[in-house]
Amino acid sequence: MTEGAAVADIDRRGRALLLLSILLVSALYWWFRPRTLWEFDEPLFVSAVMAYDPLEHHPPPPGYPLLIGLAKLLALLLDPFDALVALSLISSMIGFAALAIAFGNITSSRTTGIAGALLFYLSPSMLVHGALPVSDATGIAFLAVALAFASRLGAASPPRTALLFGLFASAAVGCRPQLSIIVLPLLAVSLLQPISWLDRLRIAGCFTLVSAGWLIPLLIETGGISGLIRFELGQAAYFAAHDADISRSGRSIASIVVRFVAHPWGDKFLSLPLLAAAALGVVGLVRTRLRGVIPIGTAALVYLLFAIAMMDPADGVRYALPSSLALALFAAHGLAMISGSTSRIDRRQHPAVVLAALYGVASFAYTVPLLSQRSSGPSPPVAAARYAEDHLPPRTVILHELPLWPHATLLLRQFESRRIEEGLREYADRVDVPVYLYADGGNRLRRGWTFSWKESDAYGKLTRGHYRVVSLIELPANERFTPLTGVYPAERTVDGLEWRWLASEATLRLPPLDSGRVAIRLALPSDFSLASNLVEVSIEGEPAGRWEVRRGEEIDISIPLVETGSEIHFHSERSSVPAETNRLNRDPRQLAVMLVRVRLEL
Repeated sequence: MTEGAAVADIDRRGRALLLLSILLVSALYWWFRPRTLWEFDEPLFVSAVMAYDPLEHHPPPPGYPLLIGLAKLLALLLDPFDALVALSLISSMIGFAALAIAFGNITSSRTTGIAGALLFYLSPSMLVHGALPVSDATGIAFLAVALAFASRLGAASPPRTALLFGLFASAAVGCRPQLSIIVLPLLAVSLLQPISWLDRLRIAGCFTLVSAGWLIPLLIETGGISGLIRFELGQAAYFAAHDADISRSGRSIASIVVRFVAHPWGDKFLSLPLLAAAALGVVGLVRTRLRGVIPIGTAALVYLLFAIAMMDPADGVRYALPSSLALALFAAHGLAMISGSTSRIDRRQHPAVVLAALYGVASFAYTVPLLSQRSSGPSPPVAAARYAEDHLPPRTVILHELPLWPHATLLLRQFESRRIEEGLREYADRVDVPVYLYADGGNRLRRGWTFSWKESDAYGKLTRGHYRVVSLIELPANERFTPLTGVYPAERTVDGLEWRWLASEATLRLPPLDSGRVAIRLALPSDFSLASNLVEVSIEGEPAGRWEVRRGEEIDISIPLVETGSEIHFHSERSSVPAETNRLNRDPRQLAVMLVRVRLEL
């Protein structure tokens, strides 16, 4: 057999292998697709498909105009949730094919390309996030198509290659604007490659024109250029204050690096071999001096450094997907080196695909505890909302915790819904109105119902850590109060611990109920910087007593009341600011003691 015949034969088998891989991955994504809403952004995207309103966070900033436009087309046939899921599923199929082609062009090996696509699309992060009704899968698919055209750029490439590269690079940003952090360096490095000046103009011009097209709906909805600038600056300010600052509280740089680099690939038994193969692949690519790897390698490095420095580590696994593309390429080349097959016409190339598939099997086994639950029934937020709809009286007021704000807005529209602090100020004194908490976490103290998925290592590593347990909790009139000063928002754990931190001076008001006494529970956590604190309680300005609260303990106190609707004041002898006592903690609050419970004894 001649070399040309051998190449043709391997190309035929490569195409068959690519088709088989696409079908298998697509079937897996379809079978384990989510059946209901789950994560924070999902209700916001669904609401945007129903009515695009970025100023109301439908969708969340920075707007996603092209994604919503594509979803609206599918929503002509499907409901908004199913339209977004279908868009993600279709995108994953297209993205897999494009990524395999791009990686194959870069490494001059079709099966190395298929191995890289398998590693990426069967990674734990993509198995969990690749079919969600959000922007990631579609943005990544357009980025993969752009990479496929970028990998074909050259002095002799036809004009359409440059035009399509610019078009799909812009489409990636239009579907997920955060991808600009990887797309712009990709464009910049590609423009420096040995291509004609005319191709450079084609890339830049097409990218600019297409971007102007998908930007128009966002401009209209935000009130023109000045409105768009205010909208994006507002998001930038929030990003700087939250993602780049507060969200990093308690995390070292090393833990953030692990979050963005290792966690997307699973536990250490999955991630360490994958990262080792990627390191080997980098060495091999450097030695072979493959020019085609420079654009994606440079762009991914820029993106990863930005993510580590600025992005919210809680979302690190999902935010790391763009940089994981390059890691998958490097790891695939490393697997090809291990199997001794890096030549395009080497008949032994298939072991690299087999090794990638074996990684995919292990990855699936790691994530299946999560995947099987979300594909077989409602998520805990949806289950709780459905229970409320079926069992709570129409007059009920729902007070939602911040992580459940999007779910409450979309799923509990038949009830009056408020954020907890706002709702307490309005309804603490309305003792005739039934009030329930829609809570992200468990419940130990009150009557209610809890909805949960089983705990797994995959859930802990691959998600933000919310929504595994959601509770619907009755808030009876005698356990309500109005926070006035120095009372911080409620906090809750998965297993049902709940509390509010009090500042050194804190005041709350009780509801107007006939009661002779109020029971109060105070506590200090076992890891608090103060060993103890002395708390003086007064009611309507009259001292009611002093109690010492020790670290790691709870105390219950009962105080007589003189009149209804009393104000209770807490004066703590000492307080601590976490940001001043722990260099890794960004919490600027003045914390004195934890208020666990307030209950009027009727």
